[in-house]
Order: sequence, then C-alpha cells, then structure tokens
Amino acid sequence: MSTRAAVFATLIIAQTGSAQAEALLCMGIAPGFLMVVEGDTTTFDYLGDGDFDLDPALPLAISGGFGTRLKTAGGDIPVYIEERACRVVGIDLPIRIELGIDTSAGFTPFAGCCKRAEP
Repeated sequence: MSTRAAVFATLIIAQTGSAQAEALLCMGIAPGFLMVVEGDTTTFDYLGDGDFDLDPALPLAISGGFGTRLKTAGGDIPVYIEERACRVVGIDLPIRIELGIDTSAGFTPFAGCCKRAEP
C-alpha cells in the first residue's frame, strides 16, 4: 500500500469531532492528492500541504452537486463536488470531487473520491 493510501485509510478511520458542518475526506485518482474539506476551509496536499479558504463554504449537507472555489494566492481554483459513485485505490466511495488546476500544460482536471467524515 502506498503512503498516500495508508494516510487515506487512516483518515477514513479517524473521527473529526466536528458537528456543525459536513466534512469530506478525499483522495485523488490521478494525479494523486489528499484533501480534507470542512465548512469554508480545505487542506490540500498538492499545493504545499496548505490550508485554503472555500467560497462559498461547503453546505451542511450535499445533495446532488455543489460548485465552489478554492482560494489561493495564485488565483481561484474551481471545485465541483457531487454525490456519485467513485472508486479509488480499490475503495468505492459515494462522493466525487473535481478541481480545475491551471498548469503549465494548460487547464488540467484533478478528480478524486470522497467520503463523509464521521462526527
């Protein structure tokens, strides 16, 4: 199991302790990334293991699809989250996330799968 898969497995088992907002634990399909989305912030390991603001904030409950933006010093990154079956490292998860990253090769979609964090 890769280091990222091990970290993600640990995140799946861990409790977040937050009751006010839905939190998502996400793992990228390709390229690989780890992300925790909670309320109006996210921790995204692809961009320097930093914390970033979301605007608008993650709703209390996701139903269907939801669009938001990850706020970075280099500009906003569009994010789309939807309830849709998603498979990553042999695990089936109920939520898919996609980020539009502007790279030197052009606009590149980063797709991943998420699960709800347990309160």
